[in-house]
Amino acid sequence: MGKHIASYKKCESCGFIFADDPYWLTEAYNSAITCTDMGTVSRAESCSLATKAVIDLFYHSSTAFLDYGAGYGMFVRRMRDLGYNFSAYDTHCRNMFSEEFALDSLEGKHFALTTAFEVLEHLENPMRVIGTIFSHSDHFLATTEMVPEPVPRLEDWWYFAPEHGQHISFYTRKTLNLIAEKNQRYFYSNGNLHLFSVKPINDFIFRKATRTRNAQWLGLWRRRKSLLEEDFHKRRKEVLTRLGYRA
Repeated sequence: MGKHIASYKKCESCGFIFADDPYWLTEAYNSAITCTDMGTVSRAESCSLATKAVIDLFYHSSTAFLDYGAGYGMFVRRMRDLGYNFSAYDTHCRNMFSEEFALDSLEGKHFALTTAFEVLEHLENPMRVIGTIFSHSDHFLATTEMVPEPVPRLEDWWYFAPEHGQHISFYTRKTLNLIAEKNQRYFYSNGNLHLFSVKPINDFIFRKATRTRNAQWLGLWRRRKSLLEEDFHKRRKEVLTRLGYRA
C-alpha cells in the first residue's frame, strides 16, 4: 500500500507463504473489492461455466449450493440464471446482484457444494475458515493462484499484490493437498481451479472439463430451467406487499 512494512514467512514443510501480522487489513478493506480488480464480470462468467461443468458431471443430483465470499453477488445471480439454487455469504461486501439470497449466518445449513473464488488468498486464518466451509459442505470448489517455483520476488509476481494489501496467503499444490488430507477430502486441480471432494472423481475429466473452452461447450449440454423468472416474481411480490399493494 506504499506505506506499511510487511514481513512474509514461508512454511519449510509445504511452501505456504503468508504475511505475518497483517495489521493493515482494516485499512486495506476500506474498499471490499481491490482497487485493481478488473475481473469481476469476466470471473463470474468463466467461474459459472466451470462450476456448471463440475456440478453436471460429478454432482448433478445436488440441489443446494453456496458461494462463500460472494462479493457483489454477481456469480450467484449468474448461477441462478443457469438454474442452480445458489445462496451467497459474505461478511465484508454489500451484495448488489443477489441480495435476497444473501445469508447472514451459516448455522444449521448444509450445502452439497460450496464455491469460493479469489477468496483463499485473503484469509488470515485459512485453516479455520476452510474448516468452517467443510463443516457446512461436502464439496468445495475454489480458485487461487499457486506459488510459482522458484518463488519470485515481491515485485515479480502480480498475485502478491502489495499495492492493495489484501492478498496475504499464498499456496502451493502441496499446501492444498495437505488441507485436503487434514479434512478427509480428495483433491483435484487444473492449475488455478481446485476441488476438494468427499468422493473420488476422474481427475483427467475434471481438468479437461473445467478449461474455459471445454466448459463453454459443456454449458450447451445439460440445461436446467432458469430461476430468473421465479426469482423475479417472488421478489416483486415481496416488494409490492411491503409497499401496501395487492400482490
